[in-house]
Amino acid sequence: VSQIYVKLNDEVKKGQLLAEIDPSLVLTELKQTRTAMETAKLSFEQAQRDLERTRILVEKDYLPKIDLERAEQSYLSSKNSYESAKTVVERGEVNLSYTKILSPIDGVVISQEVTLGQTVQASYQTPNLFRIAGDLKKMKIDVNFSESDINKVKEGAKLKFNVDAFPDKQFDGV
Repeated sequence: VSQIYVKLNDEVKKGQLLAEIDPSLVLTELKQTRTAMETAKLSFEQAQRDLERTRILVEKDYLPKIDLERAEQSYLSSKNSYESAKTVVERGEVNLSYTKILSPIDGVVISQEVTLGQTVQASYQTPNLFRIAGDLKKMKIDVNFSESDINKVKEGAKLKFNVDAFPDKQFDGV
């Protein structure tokens, strides 16, 4: 993690930049794949010109038809290589976009589970970097009741509760 732009309790908007992951490795790979794509493009363009010249020469009976088949094969092969290289560049650009961590919703940062300089690695499960709560005016609270008290619980009933973060404060709810 190379940059963190928010901290705990900051209000954020959907799409806001929260943090950046060091893009240097991705940029290096992208530069390499763009170079490979340019090389493939040049080969494709050359194969295209060779095919056109070969067609003309075969039509005039200056070359055998086998040369035309080879030129067509070379053209198709270089075209496929170029298309493949473009796809690799597109994948690299998508990977580069993943180095920018954006807020998925409007809300408040309630947890920051990443620090500056920390190595982040996604394997089978996406790592949680931030937790963002949407509308804090409405909250869902998970509670446990004993079986003997459950008959006292009614929908819409008013209640009072405490949380560990504010042990001396009592909150009202419904």
